[in-house]
Amino acid sequence: MDIESIKTFHNAVHVGDIETVRTMLAKDATLATSVDEYEFQPIHLLDMYFEEEILNLLLANGADINARNDDGITLLHIVTDPEAVAVIVNRGADIEARDASGRTPLIEQTNNQEDGIDVVVALLTMGANPNARDNDGETALSIARDTDNQDLIEALTVAGAKD
Repeated sequence: MDIESIKTFHNAVHVGDIETVRTMLAKDATLATSVDEYEFQPIHLLDMYFEEEILNLLLANGADINARNDDGITLLHIVTDPEAVAVIVNRGADIEARDASGRTPLIEQTNNQEDGIDVVVALLTMGANPNARDNDGETALSIARDTDNQDLIEALTVAGAKD
């Protein structure tokens, strides 16, 4: 498989081009686990524009729902669609997966609040441990307090997070 094919395939996944993904996988199923220059596999590229049909195609062709890049990042660490969280977890994603910094998806998503708290709430609803600590001893609640995000503090506290 050549670099251009990988780039074309990864772009098709990223923009949700189901037909191109289907066609390219039919010709070369190994594209489902191909790695780009950032060590991301196609499954990671469902982070912003999640398409369940593309997820199904990737998994059917050998992709790992818990695939990690070189920093240990999984799809759950970076997904921006709260409705995708349940789909990903129900397909076998490890909701407590740790990245290289020891951050679980909940801790990472609490730290990255560009899209509001909906992904955090979805992770909590699916059973994420609100008291997990990263390698520095930080929790989702301590990060929420550091950023003074009252909505996050409330959601985490209601879910059982403690200092």
